[in-house]
This record gives sequence, C-alpha cells and structure tokens, in this order.
Amino acid sequence: MTATIAASFTDADGTSRLACTAHHIAWHARHTPNAAAIVEDGVTVSYRRLAADLIGCVRALEARGIRPGMLAGIETPNRYAHLLILLACEVIGAASVSLTPPEADCDTDMARHCDIVLARQARTETSRTRVIPSGWPEGLAASAGPADDPSSLVREVVPERMARIVRTSGTTGGTKAMALSFALLQLRIARGIARLPGHILPRPRLLCLYGIGVAGMHMRVMSILQLGGTVTFAVGDQARKLIVTGAVNQALFTTGDLERFVPTAEPPPPGQAPHVLVFGAAVSPRLRAEVRRRLHAVIDNPYAAIETDPIAMMGEDGTGTLCQGVEVRIVDGTGQEVGPDEGGTIRARTETMVEGYFDDSGLTATAFIDGWYQTSDIGRMSARHRLEVLGRADEMLNIGGIKLPPAPIAARVKQIDGVSDAIVMSVASPNEVGILLAAVEIGGDQLTVDVAQRIGAILACHIGSFVIMPMRRFPRTDSGKIRRPEIEAAYRRCAPRDLIAVG
Repeated sequence: MTATIAASFTDADGTSRLACTAHHIAWHARHTPNAAAIVEDGVTVSYRRLAADLIGCVRALEARGIRPGMLAGIETPNRYAHLLILLACEVIGAASVSLTPPEADCDTDMARHCDIVLARQARTETSRTRVIPSGWPEGLAASAGPADDPSSLVREVVPERMARIVRTSGTTGGTKAMALSFALLQLRIARGIARLPGHILPRPRLLCLYGIGVAGMHMRVMSILQLGGTVTFAVGDQARKLIVTGAVNQALFTTGDLERFVPTAEPPPPGQAPHVLVFGAAVSPRLRAEVRRRLHAVIDNPYAAIETDPIAMMGEDGTGTLCQGVEVRIVDGTGQEVGPDEGGTIRARTETMVEGYFDDSGLTATAFIDGWYQTSDIGRMSARHRLEVLGRADEMLNIGGIKLPPAPIAARVKQIDGVSDAIVMSVASPNEVGILLAAVEIGGDQLTVDVAQRIGAILACHIGSFVIMPMRRFPRTDSGKIRRPEIEAAYRRCAPRDLIAVG
C-alpha cells in the first residue's frame, strides 16, 4: 500500500514530488473512502468525511486570511478541530504552532510571532485573533459539498518552507521552539513509519491519549493517517476497554502514565500484541515484564529529543541501539571526545535534527555545536557502539517522562505562609519511575488543610501526580545544606497516612 501511495505523488516524467499528509488523505478518500480515519466518543469519521471536512477547513481558513508562508497559532481543546486546522495550514502552505490557552491572548512570545491566532474563544481584542466558530468541525463537510474532489487537497509543497513549530520545556523551565520545514517534517514521519513493527500493518490503529500539540503525538498521528490507518482520540480511563477489545493495536504512553495504567490493564484478544511506545524516561525491566505479562505487548522505548527525533531504541539491559542516520559522541567538559566506556555529555547528530531554536540565536549557539546537538544527559558508548544513558547533566527532574525544573517550583512553595522551607525532588517508584516529592518544613506537628491545598495547587500546575511530605525539620549539614538522601530515606519510612498523595 505504501508503494502505491508513493507512486501517486510522482509526476508523469517520473519526478518525485514531496507529499504532505493531506495528499495521502486525498488518496485514501478516493481508494478506501469508507475506511475509518478518526474515532472519538464512539463516532467514526471515514476518510471520505475527513477529506470533505478538510476541504471545508481549507476554505474557511483562506476566507479568514491565511496565506502561504504565514504562521498560524492554534488554540483549541477539540483534538479533531485542532487536527483539521493543522492539516489545512499544510495544504495552504502556512506553518502552524500549537498554543496553550494563556498564549491565545497574543501577549506571550510565541503568539507574538504568529500572523494569525485561531482560538476557541477570544480573550483580547486583537486584529490577528480569529475565533473558531462553535460549529467547527461539524459544519465543515456541508460547506465542502459532496461533489468536491479530494484531489483539490493535493497542492504543490515547497520543501524548504516552514511547516510546523514544535516546542519543549527547556532546562530552566522556559519553552524552546524549533521550526520544521516541510521536507524535515515529512522525513521524520517517514522514519517513524519505517520503525513500525510489521504485525500492526497494513492498518495500524493508534490510541491517542494526548493533545496534537505534543510533538511525538503529532508525528505518530500523521504517520497513521498517511498509512490509511485509524486514530482513536480517547482519555485515560477509556484506554483499557480499547485495548482489551482490540480496537487499537498501538498506544503511546509517558512512562508515568504507563506505570499507572498497567496494574489494572487486561490483555487484548488472543493472538494480538499491541505496540506500546513509551517516551520521556527509561522503562525498567520490572515494568517491561509487567507490560508484557498483562498486555502481551511489543515495547519500544526511544531515547530522543525533539531537537533530533529518536537517537536510540533502549533495550532490556538499559543500553540503546542507535537509530538510522544517527551518530553519537560522548564529550568531556572541554568538548573533547572521551574513550569507549568513559562517561560524559551526550552529543548527537541525526538526519532529522533541526538547525537551531526559533528566534533564539544565543540558545542555538549553546546547544548546537559544530553540527552536533548537545543534550543535557550524561552517557557512555561501549566498545560495541551501544549507548548507555546515565542521568541528567543538569538539575531537571524526570517525573514519569515529564521534565520539571525543581528550583522555581520550590521557590513558589516557600512563599506560602506556614512553610519555612521546601525541596522538590524525584524519588523512584518500585518500577524505577520518578515520583514528584515535595518535602516541606513546617516547624510544627501538622500541615493545615489550607497550606496543603495551596501547595497542591502549585504542583498541579506542572503535573497531575505528586506526593507532599510535611516535616518538622529538614536534616542538614553543618553548613546548612539539606541532606537529600535523608529526605528520601524519611519518605521511604513514612506511613501512607503521613503523606498527601495526589493522582
């Protein structure tokens, strides 16, 4: 099937043309029109309907002034509407970036770069904001009309033109933005398709638990649609039924979400083995064994950065095999490469890496050195050319795959009346997954309900699962520094009733 689709984007003289996802949707709308493209809340959207909705969305965006070369900010909690707008921007030749609700006010850095902001609700009066009508996406197919030919979605793609801005949290807690050209975006999608295990083909069925704005989720949704598969939009508590019934055969989880999901998971129908992709942190042998026992799953656990795309696929023994087109160097503090089995900072160079950060030359110069991306991780390469990731080079916490800067979070907790000091740290679960622990020094015997709620509100802004541990007094060195190992030891000794666990 993939070869057939590829051939449909070759000119009569044999010249290959770069295709975007909308081209593939148009092909499927003509050849497999009734196949399921999107499923959400029990409603199935066929490829014929998806193409019709997309044609209507293209027309609506062009009527709102979106033109080739523009940058459109997208802010909507509706994943199908978000997907349509993102795809329509690609058809038009405009770039897109997913915005969180506060940024839709057009008063933050990323939104200021946008030529237009498409928001579910206008929060300020600006000439660039266009409100997404409440009827989207339900009314789009009607505006397209049944006679419209899906081939109208197949427009020429300019390979070097910016297609998408993806973002991630930086080591200081600020966001880092990266621009992907159409060519680079499609190369990343193609590489992702090549890594899919054969047993979920020819019709992969992806469980999508996260927003389209998540870079890894976006790439996988595009991969599935290009293959003519099905994307099921769902929330966490729906995942069990979808897997046990065999409605999906591929799922993406953060390490923390996977750990919370597995204890009550049930296996799929006999003979089926879902493909589980786990991102954000390493999967311990214990958790891997539990996933295989309960789900009979094939597990992929990439070591990756949004700057580079996957660098290595991590194995059971904690070491990784480098992905196609990837080179890795381990360097010391002066940037000199170290020998085999010596530890140092991981630098990577991949065929799918970005050239730098969007509108940030200073940060680009720090992280992209002589054609290599310098990660914030410590690792080593063995003589067998296998990569072992040893930990972080900075203070960033990895909580079940979510990166959090501890210092600014602790600083906010310390400002609460009744808290004399605070420390935010990661402690390992039995499956070696990071748990966010906020230890607070209160100078008394009991943490009041009001103070606990205020601490919880701060932590909940960053992550949905955490533990608060009140202490009368922190263990300290003679110079006054907090003894972190003793804080963790106190947590291990604590009875559950003495902790406040959320999530």
